[in-house]
Amino acid sequence: GGQAAASGAADKAGDLEAASAAAAALSQQTSGHGECLARLDVALMIMVQLDVGGVCRSACVCKAWRAAAEAPAVWRDGDLSKSAAYVTDSALSQMSRRLRHARVLNLTDCHRVTDTGVEALLSGEGWLPLPFCKTEKEAWDAQAPEHQLKASWYGRELVVRDNRFRVYGFGTDGDGRVIVKGRTGLSQEVVVGMECAQKVLRGADGDEPPVGLAPAWALDKVIISGCKLVTIRGARMLESTATEVEGLPGPVTICVEAEGDIAHRRLIFFKIRGNQPLKRLLRAYLLSAFLNNPDTPLEFYFRDKIVYAHDTAQALGLQDADVIKATLPRMRVLVCGVLALTRRGSIEVTVRASERVSAVVKAYQDKVGDNRPIKLSSSCYNFQPICGEITPAQFGWGDGHILYAFPMLNEKQALAPGSSGGKWVPLGVSDVSDE
Repeated sequence: GGQAAASGAADKAGDLEAASAAAAALSQQTSGHGECLARLDVALMIMVQLDVGGVCRSACVCKAWRAAAEAPAVWRDGDLSKSAAYVTDSALSQMSRRLRHARVLNLTDCHRVTDTGVEALLSGEGWLPLPFCKTEKEAWDAQAPEHQLKASWYGRELVVRDNRFRVYGFGTDGDGRVIVKGRTGLSQEVVVGMECAQKVLRGADGDEPPVGLAPAWALDKVIISGCKLVTIRGARMLESTATEVEGLPGPVTICVEAEGDIAHRRLIFFKIRGNQPLKRLLRAYLLSAFLNNPDTPLEFYFRDKIVYAHDTAQALGLQDADVIKATLPRMRVLVCGVLALTRRGSIEVTVRASERVSAVVKAYQDKVGDNRPIKLSSSCYNFQPICGEITPAQFGWGDGHILYAFPMLNEKQALAPGSSGGKWVPLGVSDVSDE
């Protein structure tokens, strides 16, 4: 405990010393702005104690405090978790230049940050986008030891003969010599000799950085616990920059169930990473479920919310053994009121084609705000009941199909005045479904 306290005190003393040096530099640059500039060292010492949100608010006090907020020592603690509600992709893009002085970046519970914000943060002003292709990363990890290079050097930023690029793979030239491939900010391919790349990259571990190595942002640790919108793509970008990424979600087992008889295999289980988009899972289900109508597109729902291909299990809140429903697309049905329901007119409801017809009744009741039971018929003149256990797809309905809603009246009661004027045809009890 005493050693940790001493280490913390030494770090704090170093921050204050750096703040004082930055204050002196800022005072020289802005010496004509008044006596308040003489106290910039005090402003810097205050800002060193604040979190990122406090620094941003302090920068709005005056021009002198705004200049003090640009000091590297102020941004050494990259803890954004205390202001998680205000951290967005746009905010990360604006703070990217300042956050490059941080060694640890804490994005805990930053629910509004997506892969776009991570890319904007790591690309920044004047920085190259990172390569984050899984295939390229795996190929680099496999081949780097053969060329006396480290796997952690994937995506390092180099400057060779005024060409600024990031390395991502290996190849051979026309003479059969091994080369290192790179990519510029405009996605242009650059090749450099293996000896040159080895000389530049190996110098990165020395006390003095080589001339050919650009000042890449190397983070010691990134914490992304609770960042539900950061997918595996954003995590790989962080892994190519940071030594350690904490808070990556683990794998989850998801069950995909067919609603109705749209597939021969109703239940299929898949195991997927929590931050991986569900695109491959949904595609795998379509190939393995043995659909009755393969040409008919399907929709997927979790707790009555539609599931898109770019969604992740973490963003949807999926846990182990949670069920995603595979169903036919939604369809619009026009329900026209008959008898006492005539005054309601025509009500358009939207249901899934693989749901039972009783779902049409429920949607109609919810839309009109009346839970009194009704019966559906395919004719407005003669009551022809529609069983609630059959799905619209089995009836062969299409988008915009018209149904007729009858109130639950005595079968011997005549049609009410002002209704359709048709004839009520009584049916046997066995012919009428309770649905």
